[in-house]
Amino acid sequence: IMQMKSYDVTHIFVTFESEKAQREVLDALKVARLALLLNKTDVHSNNPGFLFRDKYLLHVSEPCEPSTIRWRDLNSKFLNRSFQQLCTYSVTFIIIGIAAFIVRACILGEIPFLGPFIITIMNQTVPPFITFLLSFEAHITEGSFQASHYFKLCIFRWVNTVLVMTVVDPFTDNLQKGKLVARVCALYFSEILLIPVLNYMDISGTLNRHFWGPRAANQKQMRMHFQGSEFYLADVYTGMSKILFLCFWYASIFPAAYFLTAFTLMVHYFSYKFAILRTYRVGPKLGSKLASIGRCYIFPVAVLFLFVQADYNWSSFPFDNVCGEIQNYLVLFKLHLLVNSNGNYIFCFAIVILFKTLPRMSQILTSDRIALSMQTRRKTRRTFRRFIF
Repeated sequence: IMQMKSYDVTHIFVTFESEKAQREVLDALKVARLALLLNKTDVHSNNPGFLFRDKYLLHVSEPCEPSTIRWRDLNSKFLNRSFQQLCTYSVTFIIIGIAAFIVRACILGEIPFLGPFIITIMNQTVPPFITFLLSFEAHITEGSFQASHYFKLCIFRWVNTVLVMTVVDPFTDNLQKGKLVARVCALYFSEILLIPVLNYMDISGTLNRHFWGPRAANQKQMRMHFQGSEFYLADVYTGMSKILFLCFWYASIFPAAYFLTAFTLMVHYFSYKFAILRTYRVGPKLGSKLASIGRCYIFPVAVLFLFVQADYNWSSFPFDNVCGEIQNYLVLFKLHLLVNSNGNYIFCFAIVILFKTLPRMSQILTSDRIALSMQTRRKTRRTFRRFIF
């Protein structure tokens, strides 16, 4: 019955005996992307045998490692894959909203310092649900799967770790004792304590080896339980980028974040090294795709937020309740008008400063603050160039 069915060809894999032969074929059949899209067969006018069925150009490229190819998804169409990713991204944003609501309830509750520990726990427990969503996506290679996993986890952890606390806390609580800065410090300590403990405990691997493995129905199932915990490289990359983004976001008002970030990354390095060498199973050979995504996109965006957030924070000092009589503040409570020699000011509880332009053009900046902000911006730009180039 299987021989009577016809199958459409989607990909053809060719093996060579030598690296030289592979390079010669790739150089001979290589054509421009525009020629492929327009099917310009005249590029092979001197060698008509290079055409597929004498009328189609071949898209020839060097394939990935055999262990990274998802063979069952090779025939998936681009539109289907795009629609699947759109659906999974929508569900991911819903999960982010639910997580933000839980963190907000903890921070505004009776035990506000419980919030950072809840954030750390959710950063470890929610990613398995996001990984489950990826089972509904079709990817041709394991690298594409890990890249999609990387972006989803990165969005969730950046929002859950950094942006939620910024939105929940009132604007004037940034420098108040026991408020935002204290919670950021508590978040660092929770990352230092909980992540290594969870890596060393290896709850899922321990259950597989000591509970499910001895109770397996046959030898094959028992061996599967002893392979080790499943390991996703995107999980480790997003954990590192999350800590860096937390540092860059609050560094201008909490300079100790640089030292805490260095110590946190060192602790995470040793804990993940132990987990990778001792408990995690061997994964496919992904190559450098995730590293290039982080180097070219994720970390430059984090550095961009460093000097943008520094501009806004420096222009907002000292985060007090004194507002100029300009339409730059959202006010919650009753206003009291104060008059002095410099103009009119109002007492208010501000949540967000709304700039019509960039902070360097804002009216609330004095000449001293402009000079300090420009000096900080120049130093940050030099650091950004060194980081990229």
